[in-house]
Amino acid sequence: MKTSLIYLTGILFLLTGCGQDVQSVDYFKAHLDEAKAVKDECKIKKENGTLQGTQLSPSPEYQNCMNASSALFHSGGSKPIKGDEKVLKTW
Repeated sequence: MKTSLIYLTGILFLLTGCGQDVQSVDYFKAHLDEAKAVKDECKIKKENGTLQGTQLSPSPEYQNCMNASSALFHSGGSKPIKGDEKVLKTW
C-alpha cells in the first residue's frame, strides 16, 4: 500500500510540471542573459522533440520559451526561435 502511494505521488509530481514558474517578457527584458540561456535550451528541446506544450496548450516551459524569445527579439538581441515567428507577430 505504501509503495503504490509513493508511486502515485511521484507520477502526480511529474504531471504537474514540477511547479515551474512562468516569467514575463518584462522579466526577461531585465534579465537578458537568462533569456538567452532559456532560448538556447528551448531551441535544443524543440529540435529533439522534448519541449512540452504548444501554442494552443502552452505549458509553463513553453510560455517561458516564448517570453524569453519575445524579450530578446524586442530588445534587438535575437531572432525568434525558428517556427515561432508567427506567434511573435500576434503578440
